[in-house]
Amino acid sequence: MKEYFSRFKSAVVALSGGADSSFTLYLASKYIESKQIVAVTATNSHVFRYEINQARSIAERLNVRWIGFEAQMDLNFFKNDENRCYYCKKSFLKEIKKIKEELGYQVIFDGSNIDDLSEIRQGRKAIEEYGVISPLIALSLGKKDVLDGLKDSPLKDFHFTTESCKATRLVDIPIDNDIMQKIEDIEDILRVKIPGLRIRYNGQKLYYEIKKPFRVSEEQIAILEELLKVNGF
Repeated sequence: MKEYFSRFKSAVVALSGGADSSFTLYLASKYIESKQIVAVTATNSHVFRYEINQARSIAERLNVRWIGFEAQMDLNFFKNDENRCYYCKKSFLKEIKKIKEELGYQVIFDGSNIDDLSEIRQGRKAIEEYGVISPLIALSLGKKDVLDGLKDSPLKDFHFTTESCKATRLVDIPIDNDIMQKIEDIEDILRVKIPGLRIRYNGQKLYYEIKKPFRVSEEQIAILEELLKVNGF
C-alpha cells in the first residue's frame, strides 16, 4: 500500500460517509501527507443527512480537511430512470473536478472496491469518464477487506451501513424532495434498530424492504407497518 500511494502527492477523496470511501480516505491519509488531502461530500437533497454528518466527522477524526458541496444536477437525473446513478455521479464529479483544479491537486480518489466490478453500476461509467482513481480496486480490496481494515483503524467506533441515496427510495416516479424527506424521517427512527431497512414509495403507497441478509422480527414488522400507516400519503 505504501508503494502504491507513494506515487500520489495530493488527492481529493470523494467521501460519502460509507465504509468504502471512509476506508479509502483512511488509507490515503496514512500514506499521503494529510495537508495534501481533502475529503469532499455532496450535500444535495437526495443524500442522507446522517451520511453527510458522518463524512464530516470521519474527516475530522483523520485530521483531513472536509468540504461539503452542492452539485448542480443534470436535469436527466430528476427523471429517476435506469440511468439515474450515471447522471448523479456525473454531476457530483463535475463539481469535484472543479474543486481539484482550484486546489491544484493531482487526482480524485473514490471508494469503489473490487466487488463492485461484478455488478452493473451506472455510476462506474461516469467514474471512468472523469478519470477517477479507485485505490481499492487497484489494490484488489473487496468489501470484507474494507470492513476488516476499519476494525483496526481510527474509525473502528463508527457505525457503517450498506446504504444507497434517497432517490433509490422512489420507484418509477420522478424525484420529489418532499417525499424523500418524509422517507428519511422514518428511516432515521429505525436505521440502527433495523439494519438493511429501505422505505420506498411507488406513487401509490409507502412500503418497506429489508436488504439481505438482514431479517426482521414480528415486533419490528408491527412497528414498521404502524409507521407507514401513520405517515402514509
